[in-house]
Amino acid sequence: MARSVRHGGAVRRVLAMGRKELIEIVRDPSSFGIAFVLPLLLLVLFGYGVSLDLEHLPVAVVHDGLTPSVSEVLARLEGSPYIEPRVVAGMAHAERLLARGDVLAIVRIRSDFPARMHRLGRGGEVQVLVDGTDANTAQLARAYLSAAIRLAEANTSRGGVYLEGRLWFNQRVDSSYYLVPGTTAVILTLLGAMLTALVVAREYEQGTIEKLQSTPLGPAELVLAKLAPYFVLGTAGAAFTFVMAIVVFGVPFRGSYWVLAAASALYLVVSLAVGLTISTVAKSQFVSAEATMIIAFLPSFMLSGFVFEIRSMPTALQYATYLFPPRYLVSCLQTAFLAGDVFEVLLPNLAALAAFAAAAVLLATRVVRRSLQTLS
Repeated sequence: MARSVRHGGAVRRVLAMGRKELIEIVRDPSSFGIAFVLPLLLLVLFGYGVSLDLEHLPVAVVHDGLTPSVSEVLARLEGSPYIEPRVVAGMAHAERLLARGDVLAIVRIRSDFPARMHRLGRGGEVQVLVDGTDANTAQLARAYLSAAIRLAEANTSRGGVYLEGRLWFNQRVDSSYYLVPGTTAVILTLLGAMLTALVVAREYEQGTIEKLQSTPLGPAELVLAKLAPYFVLGTAGAAFTFVMAIVVFGVPFRGSYWVLAAASALYLVVSLAVGLTISTVAKSQFVSAEATMIIAFLPSFMLSGFVFEIRSMPTALQYATYLFPPRYLVSCLQTAFLAGDVFEVLLPNLAALAAFAAAAVLLATRVVRRSLQTLS
């Protein structure tokens, strides 16, 4: 009986403090800006303003004479949605165009390349020169040109062999399909951490932290009461973000909504708890906001696999990414959106997020307890 009374009192205390936080949220419109305006701005920026696709690549084409084989290569180049071929009079002219940046690559076709292919037993000699100033663009340009030329070679070879490639998970080769799910991970990081990053710091600056310390709330109850209202607001912001991604940006969603909900909820708990911990330690809203950007935002942007492929990082940095929760959320979101319910990928990542959520809440509770003890 006494235990149920204590539990009932704890629930009432948490609800009372949660009500107080809801009043603070209503009074401060910046919380709604973080929950809804910030996701909209980031989605528009990354969905429309950032693209890893290479389209309408200007290419100078030099050939020794218009033969059927040369015509086949030109047809393949002109038929590609990624390439804009431009026939020029000679290599000197093509090199000047490349130096000026008017074209990004040069394709030089020997008129006898099919005959040489049959005679030598290997591919025809088609020279491709690419502007390597931007390494990523150069790699994409070389890949597109190589694919188009190989198709032309196959079509002009003996036996009429055709090469047909298929792309899984992102058939349109649209980088927004890859970027938008990753962007939602960054949004959830900022949304969660920024919502709670100012909570306790505001109490310090307004001088109400002593009143908070005098309440019968325990550290765990205080953390729960502080996190719960912002978790509800963050969940609404996350739902808004996913609806925008699917409806407005047309990103296919092939997984289960419960996976999306579970991954988002676990990661929101992590972000909210991290923001609350930073706010308690910093004791200043300005310092707390700056620290949140460094501690929460940068890892979610740089080390999550959202922009930079983890497998291309140095080995030590690849292992370091396992220490940051955004890595697991990005993997869950990209898998759920593009590949579907691949549980061999989803379950380990969800388990990692659950472990991080428990650790983050435990850390926040200990930091709040220590802070309250310092005041007493």
